[in-house]
Amino acid sequence: MLKLLFPMVAILLASCGGGDAPASATCTALPMVRIQLFGDSTQVGFDSASPGEVAPHNPAAALQAFFDARYGLGKVKVSSRAVNGSGAWQLVAGSDTLNLPWPGSVAAEIVVVNHGINDFYLVNDIAAYRKNLQTLSMAPGARVVFETPNVLRKLDISPFVRVMREVAAEKGLPLADVFAYTSALPDWPVLLHDNAHPSDSLYQMISRDVLQPTIAPIVAQMLCR
Repeated sequence: MLKLLFPMVAILLASCGGGDAPASATCTALPMVRIQLFGDSTQVGFDSASPGEVAPHNPAAALQAFFDARYGLGKVKVSSRAVNGSGAWQLVAGSDTLNLPWPGSVAAEIVVVNHGINDFYLVNDIAAYRKNLQTLSMAPGARVVFETPNVLRKLDISPFVRVMREVAAEKGLPLADVFAYTSALPDWPVLLHDNAHPSDSLYQMISRDVLQPTIAPIVAQMLCR
């Protein structure tokens, strides 16, 4: 009787999804993954070395090139909804001149939110910033990723960075910790063209070393790769 029992158990496990069946057998791949980037001028990719222009390796361009190389054209679509000079309070309210009240302009499977510099510099209300991040952490139908601001010259934005880390942890969101990365670079001051905006080379480094490693596993899961 024992000899017959084990094959029957194996059959039952297989029929219920147990055993060693590959995860891909039950994964439904999306035909395309859309990524939207929200934020301020550092998310736009403002190039302070050439005022009015966007750096060649701006966040959207660098991410798009990475995913095109990995999966081929058409599998991942990256677009930017970032606005120069804007803050989290404007993205929530829909007053940044581009986006509807949150999450009215979300049309993607993954959204990346990089706000904090102007919230600190123009408003400096940390309680309001926390509340706005809590609102931005929710976008039905999309996976939200928080991206901390890069380090600044002369100004200490670390209290706002700490709040973003706390809200990300509370909400269980992936965190692309650009602040930790940039502040640890020994030559970070020379990689900023002004007090706040990365040089083109720093935009490229941030994408390669922080954004891509954070977002790539989420995309792979959605594409069943």
